[in-house]
Amino acid sequence: MERNQERIQESKTLNSKIKQSEWNDLYFRKKERLYSKDGIWEVPDGFSLNSPYLFKPEWSFSGISQKIFPGEGDLRSFLGKKTKETGFLEPLHKRKLDFSVLVEAGENNFQILSGLRTEINSNHNFVRATLDETILKEKFDFGMYLSGYLQSTGLKYSGPISLDCYINEDGNMEICEINFRYTMGRILYEISKKYSEFTYHTLFFEKWKNCKNIFDFKLLLDFSKSLNREDMIFLVLTPFTVTGNPTQSGVFYLGRKDSQKFIDLEKIISIEMI
Repeated sequence: MERNQERIQESKTLNSKIKQSEWNDLYFRKKERLYSKDGIWEVPDGFSLNSPYLFKPEWSFSGISQKIFPGEGDLRSFLGKKTKETGFLEPLHKRKLDFSVLVEAGENNFQILSGLRTEINSNHNFVRATLDETILKEKFDFGMYLSGYLQSTGLKYSGPISLDCYINEDGNMEICEINFRYTMGRILYEISKKYSEFTYHTLFFEKWKNCKNIFDFKLLLDFSKSLNREDMIFLVLTPFTVTGNPTQSGVFYLGRKDSQKFIDLEKIISIEMI
């Protein structure tokens, strides 16, 4: 199947974390981030590097390839190196709550579908997500925010959107990134809505480090079948490079709302994959 290059370019523009962060800086009137667009970091005079910083590539998946710089020494060394990878650095704020907001964009409106309570590990990688309607009590005009971002790109968009957010230690909301696609959280929402009798409401993610190519998925499927667990659904996912080759593979699996056994299963999968 021939790829639509125009759609690919539109997707790259919409999902660029640099463009999203620049919009954040403008929308919330902050200047906390440093950017590398041509392999060279732009560091304004007098910019403080005393706090811990998180590096995010312009394009990444589930927190993969992010780096944490806890001290000024390591950070200055990183800034002094020319790199081919575009991205940005932002202060590593303490968080009270991580969450996502699932949105469906129409031609002239944005419908908020559900909230998603998320969990990240110490490396800021995605671990799990749980559907949680109470998240939507956050008073913020997500429609106005999204409309402004789309106007800044000069593009129109209809379809699924997921906003990754968090509440900082001061109780204020911060927006991390916007995903203009079907995320696994949105798939979780659709599954829970379509198969409500199974009450699936929690999504887990594990990197499968031993997967060298796409054909290794058979090993994972055989492993999941051998567990013979009726309270789980296994989903296999891999991101692909621009050349169409599979990259870091992982497994998503769903836990039932009335099941207390998913923690044991999580340990089993972690042992098998590392």
